Amino acid sequence: SQKEIMDILAGHLDLIDLLELVKSEETGETGKYAPIGRTKTGSAARLNRKATVRQKIARILASGKDIGFQESDKRFRFLKDIPEKDKKAIIYVVQDVSGSMDHNQRFIIRSMYSILIHALRQMYKSVEEVYISHEEKAREESEDDFFKNNSAGGTNISSGPSKALEIQKERYGGEPYDVFFWHATDGLNSDNDNPKLVEAMEEICKLTRLACLCIVGETRLIVTNSNVSQLPGIKDLQQRFQHFVMARIKDKSEIREVLMDCFHRGVLA
Repeated sequence: SQKEIMDILAGHLDLIDLLELVKSEETGETGKYAPIGRTKTGSAARLNRKATVRQKIARILASGKDIGFQESDKRFRFLKDIPEKDKKAIIYVVQDVSGSMDHNQRFIIRSMYSILIHALRQMYKSVEEVYISHEEKAREESEDDFFKNNSAGGTNISSGPSKALEIQKERYGGEPYDVFFWHATDGLNSDNDNPKLVEAMEEICKLTRLACLCIVGETRLIVTNSNVSQLPGIKDLQQRFQHFVMARIKDKSEIREVLMDCFHRGVLA
């Protein structure tokens, strides 16, 4: 089944605890879990690794002895079940299909989108998926065509969010949807498009619950090695909108951290 495939993929990418944050679609219920603190007991899937390491360091500093991890060091996320109203969601999944995107980058993109959409389907009664591909111009595509697409053209990154804004206005208008936006690109953009990108992303941030601009592979013009934006306008958006995530993924081992960050800042906020 699709659920079994997603569970296998999540396990391969170390994302089981992400799927633990939402209820199984088999229950037929809508709802979500929100982390509201820590506890000393819990399942392995809810182990808070950072808090556990901090607890170990605190113990070593207090005792002056390092005897490895102890069971008492473990800290787990404490999750509260928050019922979800009868809401619907829209997710705009956007990808750069210019000639600079390689096979590995496309695998990472497909893995991210598959897990993200699968998790949202468990949280909402219905999820509308809008697939947008772009080079210098953007176009809406079917899911099948979206994942098969390839091109050798140039890139205007702003065309992706601009197309999403156009579709949102024409198709969904004032409908009561939670809107999610995820845009994957290698970050290589034409200089004259950068101001348009900032303007389009600001409008995206105003209407979404989560907006993510994800640089896949070696970073180019948008972010530096420390993930701080080189574009002043993008940096300003990061400060103004807490649900705007600027991320970079070089290989599949980093997918987990980015998706968990997005879920905590946008989906479960």
